Amino acid sequence: MLSNDDPYWQDHRELFMATIPRFGPEQTVWGRTHVQEERSRDGVFRTYPLPTKGTRVYACLTPYLHEVLYTTTIALYPRPRGTAIGETVTPAEASEMQTVKLGNAFAYVFPQVQTIAIWEAYLYGHYRQGALPQDGGMRGLWTAFERWLLAQWPETTLLLTHDHDIDMPDQYQALLAVQGFGPWTPGVWGKRV
Repeated sequence: MLSNDDPYWQDHRELFMATIPRFGPEQTVWGRTHVQEERSRDGVFRTYPLPTKGTRVYACLTPYLHEVLYTTTIALYPRPRGTAIGETVTPAEASEMQTVKLGNAFAYVFPQVQTIAIWEAYLYGHYRQGALPQDGGMRGLWTAFERWLLAQWPETTLLLTHDHDIDMPDQYQALLAVQGFGPWTPGVWGKRV
């Protein structure tokens, strides 16, 4: 669960519509964002053709849903009556709203070379549905994350990412291909924007 008053999050926004398992019909997936400039460290991006000295920008987006919690009162019988163990005293009514974190998306932005390295963008396994390239939530998250990153850094000309971020490398690469990525360097996929 995410707190509504956590100062770490600098913005929140609608991301996309999707049907997420456990949450019923299609609904709005929201995102919280955080951006922070930091010093680059040697060795962090060995597989990426990126500078290792200077500054970079850390960008984080956390997808979430609003979930309504319902409360009802049930009176239990002293002894079961047939198959019944009690009766409803008050009908179910919405009592509060909570936010449910669905996954993560992280990237490092290298403005000096107009490149963004997407470190990961995923929904937790129990919020995914079917093969990754057909999962509306995964595709929606990737598309929304890319759009948000490119809106923040419109001078970007190249997006890069790992070729096997999730436990299902073949499906993951198929998802990347659907998103317009292709093999770039060994272990890295990329696309020009």
